[in-house]
Amino acid sequence: MRSAVALGVAAGYAADAAFGDPRRGHPVAGFGQAATALERRLWRDHRGSGAAFTALCVGTVAAGALGARQAVRGSAAGQALLAGAATWTVLGARRWYARRGRSAARWRRATWPPPVTGCPTSAAGTRAS
Repeated sequence: MRSAVALGVAAGYAADAAFGDPRRGHPVAGFGQAATALERRLWRDHRGSGAAFTALCVGTVAAGALGARQAVRGSAAGQALLAGAATWTVLGARRWYARRGRSAARWRRATWPPPVTGCPTSAAGTRAS
């Protein structure tokens, strides 16, 4: 069954690389909206409220994951599908890396070459030619 899970993880990674995230209805975004709504109802300036909020958010996800795992127990295809769906859901790498790559390139262009400081032949903070 481990090979089924490994196949599912690879398929989830490939799906993320090929398709990325949907523009609407991503599971993580849905969780964030539900958590925000729950926070609005439960928030108090009290540790107990925070603990209840955390327990409900984490507990709901954990119970869902355990239920899904139980549902596919004994089925290699089911385990592969579950592992693939879970990997795709949490990965989000295609869009994330694209955004980070663009922002890193902009930062690099804006900051390279670095300012020369402590050099007796140039004013502090100017760039060497």
